[in-house]
Order: sequence, then C-alpha cells, then structure tokens
Amino acid sequence: MYKRMLITLDGSPLAEEVVVQATELALQCESQVLLLQVIVPVRSVMGPAEFGAAPYADYTEEFLKRTEEEAKAYLEWTAQPMREKGIDVQCVTVRGLAAEEIIRCAKDYGVDLIIMATHGRSGIGRMVLGSVADEVLRKSSLPILLYKPGAQKKQEEKPASVQKNKGSGQR
Repeated sequence: MYKRMLITLDGSPLAEEVVVQATELALQCESQVLLLQVIVPVRSVMGPAEFGAAPYADYTEEFLKRTEEEAKAYLEWTAQPMREKGIDVQCVTVRGLAAEEIIRCAKDYGVDLIIMATHGRSGIGRMVLGSVADEVLRKSSLPILLYKPGAQKKQEEKPASVQKNKGSGQR
C-alpha cells in the first residue's frame, strides 16, 4: 500500500507518540521509513516586544551544527527499535522552514505517506506559533496521517462503563 513513509519528529514527547503507531503501520505495509527533523535556522521570537516577548536571537552557525548533530543522534536513537523489527529506516535532518522542508523532502525521497503529530494548539497559541501540520495538509498533495498525541490516553481514562459500551449505541 505505502512503500515509503515520512515520519516528522521535532524532538518533543508529543511528536514521539506517533512512532509507535507508525512502526505498526510500516510493518503491516512492509514500508521503508524516513525519519525527518527540520532545524529552523531563522530568528526566533514569540511575539511583539511590546507584549513582553523575548527579543530576536540570531542562531550562529556553530549552534546550528551542534543542533543538527543532536538531531541526527536523536533520530538514530529513535530508528533503532524500528530497525530491530526489520524496518528499513533512513534518518534525515535539514535546515529550513518546517512545513516547506517536510513537503520538499517527501517529494525528493519519493514518499507516498506523511505521518506527523499535531500539537493540538488552538486560539492565540495557534495564531502566534502557527501550525506546521495545517500548512503541510494544505500544501501537500500526498496522503497525510495526523496523529493527535494523548488521544489514546484519554480513551484509556474513560470510565469502564463508557469503554465497555463504546460502539454499541449506549452511553
């Protein structure tokens, strides 16, 4: 079904939750996997200074190289359990704007499914920080599997009576 899957990771525990489900899907489809982390080498600011945001901070080349090395080590660490299950995994780090680089790498590496976690931001947080998942969804022509971290945990936390009747039309 899917020959090559791209899994985006940003190093956060939320994004890592997608790896378990993506591993199972890769095994079922006998897919190759590309683990991708994008290093964003731009000035970073949380908002206008008049709202108390941090000032712009330029990332130095040394900082970016160190960040890339850390990202490579992280991706290799993440790939190891997948490889132990027999999945062909390639790890890639790139610099650029996250959504643009995800779409570019998907094309360059011949990916036929993008898998990513959504942080589930809304309101002001989404407006200020944006949504990489939204942008990829809007701009890519590939199928995209979005995983909402914590969804499984919320399901498990429901009272036993609700879980037992799930799907039976009873509440």
